[in-house]
Amino acid sequence: MLFRTGSVGALLLALTLAACATPTPTHVALAPAAQGNFTSTEVVAPVAQNEIYVYVPPTTAGAGQGLIGALIDAGVDSYRAGTAEHDVKALRDTVVDMSFDTDLTNQLKASLGQIGWLHVDGVRVTKEVGPKKVDATIGGSKAGAVMIAIADYQLSNDGRMLTITVNVDLYPNSAALAAFRPGKGSADAPSAPSNALYRNTFIFQSELPGPPAKRDANMAAWTAYNGGAFRTAMKLGVTKLGEMIAADLQAGPGGAPGQVAKTSDGVELRGDDGSLVFQAN
Repeated sequence: MLFRTGSVGALLLALTLAACATPTPTHVALAPAAQGNFTSTEVVAPVAQNEIYVYVPPTTAGAGQGLIGALIDAGVDSYRAGTAEHDVKALRDTVVDMSFDTDLTNQLKASLGQIGWLHVDGVRVTKEVGPKKVDATIGGSKAGAVMIAIADYQLSNDGRMLTITVNVDLYPNSAALAAFRPGKGSADAPSAPSNALYRNTFIFQSELPGPPAKRDANMAAWTAYNGGAFRTAMKLGVTKLGEMIAADLQAGPGGAPGQVAKTSDGVELRGDDGSLVFQAN
């Protein structure tokens, strides 16, 4: 299996949260001393999509050919995106009864609800992921802290790899917690990464067994037996991500790159940037 962090989910975070003049690390550990200052925490999970999709990387065949090359690439990308939509339709129809939003909500409630000092006061999914909407969510919350967990789930271009990504930022919404921000923060943009008390990227990967194959063969494998393989992978992914988020939030500073844990389901790895990846067997 490959350790891939360049997913659309990671890109979503960069597009939806306000930028800083100074880059903020992927992983910012929560100061242990901050735990005693939490009175309540609202958890909001922006999930823009409603169903699984195939990530088709943009073509660069026309690069360096000016406007003509750009138009050629646009046409190719449109065709490839249409083909991917066609190929994933059978899987979508088979698992139409599944709700990623509900499963993620329930798992975050279960995992984060076990952290007593966090005082979780509600978990909800929203379809609004723009920076202004996220800013409004933080500013309009009555909780002492707001956790934003932006989620994305996709299949690779060849249909072989399922990837679920959750980018988590925990923001202070009280003066007591604001004192524990590791940076100066930004008063103009509540969702700026520099305002986060804690942040990290979590990735779950599940790959179909056997040698690489064409997309249609992989889609057939995911879809077979009422989408059994897809349902199992999605359920495991949401569970593992919830558990990793809860564990990492409580871990504090530290955590060297490399293997973190190995279970019967797969292996958990910490990247050089502090992000956590679970690779399913």
